[in-house]
Amino acid sequence: MSIAEWWQRVVERFRPVEYAGYEVFLMRVFFAFSVAGSLPGTLPYVGQKEPVGLARFCDLTILGDPAVLEPVRVVFWLCLGLYAVGFASAFALPVAALIFNAIGALIGSQGAHKHHLQIVGLVLVVLAIYHVYLAVRYRRIFFNTLENHRLAIFHAQQAIVATYLVTGIYKLANSGLGWVVDAQYFPLQLAKTRGMEYYNRLEEAGGEAGSGAQELLANLSPAIERFFIDSPNWARFFLGSGLLLEVGAFLLMLGRWWGVGYGFLIVLFHLTVSRVMHLTFEYNILLVIVFFINVPWLLERIGKKLRRAKA
Repeated sequence: MSIAEWWQRVVERFRPVEYAGYEVFLMRVFFAFSVAGSLPGTLPYVGQKEPVGLARFCDLTILGDPAVLEPVRVVFWLCLGLYAVGFASAFALPVAALIFNAIGALIGSQGAHKHHLQIVGLVLVVLAIYHVYLAVRYRRIFFNTLENHRLAIFHAQQAIVATYLVTGIYKLANSGLGWVVDAQYFPLQLAKTRGMEYYNRLEEAGGEAGSGAQELLANLSPAIERFFIDSPNWARFFLGSGLLLEVGAFLLMLGRWWGVGYGFLIVLFHLTVSRVMHLTFEYNILLVIVFFINVPWLLERIGKKLRRAKA
């Protein structure tokens, strides 16, 4: 086999999956439901200490006014509903993306940067751009074909994979494999930080909300911290495996079963990290389940296997 033939076979594996109509519809519905509850109930902010994103260009504190936030939230839900049923997505998605990223920018401009919503914002922007392209290029303003919806999902999947790849590459670019090798010192650094927080505040970490370090130490179980300090190789394995999952995220695009298998690994890792350190990966997990694990299709396949086994 020549290199050109081998490369062609590799490229073929990364082509969009030919999802059935019901799969495409349910993915849109589940994504809309997953994102619908992401907007906070209140935004008690009167300033933008460290402007990020859209906050660099305009004052977003008006969104903190309940009289403004509630109508904005309703518009956001309506836009997600239109996308879910596949109607006028070229109008609905840009509005939804703008609202979501504006609120995310306001939250992120308070000095303590939070990243758990970024993956949702990116997927919304990618979907919005693609549907606007369809409206401009093919005049598909209100309805799209099944193939269009499949390609939209394909682009959303690429956006999800990109978030993991960028994170993994960033870690490697800044520290190389030293990030994995030095992972054994992470629990010890937490213990030192806990001590410094105590002497700075003269109280155990876990009191009033403060810095990111205080919040992390308040949530991290001392028993888990002790375990990782006593077992540095487990700390290296645990944190290093996360880096490998991020760098290898492109494997999610190799087809249905790769998406299911690798998706389960990512979900398991996020659940473990959430359990250990009480960090938030809710939307990472939801998006991987919706766009890669594809539960309805998986249940259908399992049902067929069981029926064949009984026959």
